[in-house]
Amino acid sequence: MALKTTNGDFKMAKNQVPLKVKLTIICCATLAFCGVMLETAMNVTFPTLMSQFSLPLSVIQWVATGYLLAVAITMSLAAYIQRRFSFRLIMSVAVILFIGGGLLCAGASQFWMLFAGRMIQGVLTGMIMPLLFTIIMVKIPHQIQGQYVGTAGMVVALAPSVGPSYGGFVTQTFSWRLMFWLVIPIGLLAGLMAVIVTEKSKSSQSDRLTFPIFQFICLALMLTGFIIGFNQIGSAGIKAPITWGSLVIGLIGLVMFLILSRKSRHPLINLHIFLYAGYRNALGLYFLMMFMQVSQTFLVPSFAQIVLKTDTFVAGALLLAGSFSSVFLAPLAGKLLDRHPFKFSLLIGILFVTFSSLFLLGLSHRLTSLIIVVGFLAFMIGFSFIFNNAMTYGLQQLPEKLVGDGNATFNTLQQYAGSLSTAVVGMIITIIGGSHTSAIDMIHSATAVYLMLLLLSLALIWLGYNVIYAEKKNNKKD
Repeated sequence: MALKTTNGDFKMAKNQVPLKVKLTIICCATLAFCGVMLETAMNVTFPTLMSQFSLPLSVIQWVATGYLLAVAITMSLAAYIQRRFSFRLIMSVAVILFIGGGLLCAGASQFWMLFAGRMIQGVLTGMIMPLLFTIIMVKIPHQIQGQYVGTAGMVVALAPSVGPSYGGFVTQTFSWRLMFWLVIPIGLLAGLMAVIVTEKSKSSQSDRLTFPIFQFICLALMLTGFIIGFNQIGSAGIKAPITWGSLVIGLIGLVMFLILSRKSRHPLINLHIFLYAGYRNALGLYFLMMFMQVSQTFLVPSFAQIVLKTDTFVAGALLLAGSFSSVFLAPLAGKLLDRHPFKFSLLIGILFVTFSSLFLLGLSHRLTSLIIVVGFLAFMIGFSFIFNNAMTYGLQQLPEKLVGDGNATFNTLQQYAGSLSTAVVGMIITIIGGSHTSAIDMIHSATAVYLMLLLLSLALIWLGYNVIYAEKKNNKKD
């Protein structure tokens, strides 16, 4: 339950934040923004990449799916990395990965080079995103954590939506390679500044920590197996050995990870975080919101180009209104959480998200640019009130010693939700349209995707009820 904060407490807490901490947060957020923005910027380039490399969508989509998978797997290591190494060393490695991956992508002459570069940058994002929110939860006073998480969360809310417009404009006007050349100097400057101002301190137990290699392998098998399995349902079919084999491997990885984690004295992720009901509900809300957002940022650019016959810039610009709404609303939603219980922002968010799902599904066979803009705008308004606040609320339910593990799980599932959503949406498009998707096929695919989003909205309502019911019980106890 969020604590009520007076104006005096709020101002006092703001004055307690050192300048170096603020600069570190800004630099981390900038570097993370560059990495996340490129993620959805690449979605607009899929038709161009399919033509340039002579590959089908089921292969090209791995530029996005593989990247998000690399982010998710790396984020699963966040708690260990932050206990084992200093923040400054993590930042230094992140800068090297950002520059190296960016150069490889910009100069890619073959698809495998582009894919490898995106995987490298995925590791970078997987290191930086958890570090950003860990610094906030550890260094920022409790009274203003919501505002800081909300502001930093604009990286998550804004970058995926700005990406398609950025990618569409650069690809249409110049070349998709320029997307990487333009962000490399920005990332380099932010990274170097962060290395200079970031504290060097680390845990006193860091030198005695051993890497839980078998837990990591099991977790990686789980994440990769499920993604490949869902991806292959569309291209190979549910009965194909690679499909069910991948899903079985993912299931085995999950079971083995749970067994090893429970027996380990130093687990990769402390499973005790799941004993806290408030945390579990918040994690579910967070996962669903990310899944629903990336599903739309993946679908809309392709739909606009294939059905509405727009160019790449307009296809990406359809998401701009929603993305800019999150710029203003995310910090305001964070302030609302600092002053009032989570249920207030949660109810507002659920209302807008549910309306968006009903609106877009009802008009899915008559979609126009305006309808898409209005529907996505409504979704992003709801997204802004739920997404970052769910993370803040969830982490506040944990004791301080478990915040690192809770944060790592939030960030891992955030990116895995994105990776899984691209695989699922790609699967739907491939099942309906095959390797050569026509305008009619894409319309039917959009209907199927928006129906899925409506069903997820119902799950959102159920989780929201659990949160509100829990807060009522806590109020009665108080």
